[in-house]
Amino acid sequence: MSPRSALLLALFACAAAAQASATRYEVADGAIRDARSGLVWAQEDNGSEIGWQDARDYCARRGPGWRLPTLDELEALYDPAESVACGANFCHASSNFVLSGGWFWSSEPSGETHAWGYNLDIGRRDTAPVSGGSFGRVLCVS
Repeated sequence: MSPRSALLLALFACAAAAQASATRYEVADGAIRDARSGLVWAQEDNGSEIGWQDARDYCARRGPGWRLPTLDELEALYDPAESVACGANFCHASSNFVLSGGWFWSSEPSGETHAWGYNLDIGRRDTAPVSGGSFGRVLCVS
């Protein structure tokens, strides 16, 4: 493949990804509806590191139906063709989101002392302690 053909192919792929994102997500009133999953996400995360129980409480305070997402739901936001600023890094998620960090708590515990989260900047599942400090951010879902 010639360098020109490779460049044209890359540009086409980027344009297709942008179009797919535009049709997948609908933004209204600080929320993002994901047409693929039917879920409604908060457009912005909580803005700072927070512990797991506080993260659960944060989502509950948004009102009925709001909660921490499952690990699979968070992972479904990861899209290597997308890029959005998330603090000092870039996350691979729709640019419709306003993110202050890259690692987000899920609703799923991991044993007695840890819970799962998802890293949107590198696309990886990880655990963190549920107490004794804060680590992740919160992206609530309904």
